[in-house]
Amino acid sequence: MDSVPREAFLPSAVAALAYRDTAVPLGHGRAQNVPIATGRLLTQAELLPTDRVLLIGAAGGYTAAVLAELVASVVAVECDAALADHA
Repeated sequence: MDSVPREAFLPSAVAALAYRDTAVPLGHGRAQNVPIATGRLLTQAELLPTDRVLLIGAAGGYTAAVLAELVASVVAVECDAALADHA
């Protein structure tokens, strides 16, 4: 997570909130997880460098970018076109 700039995956209006311990609003009722939650989820997944990951609900793409640093392959799916375009 340290090598992926979280603020780059947020709308510019809320990028300053990137590292706060709060959910960051993305619009359309969606929010980026708090950093600690993302870190815990990735840790608990016990990922291996050879793993392939399917990420459902990719939002702005931050978690997909972090996963891409950890595993062999990531497929990210997002139903909100605006978020997918931003990602």
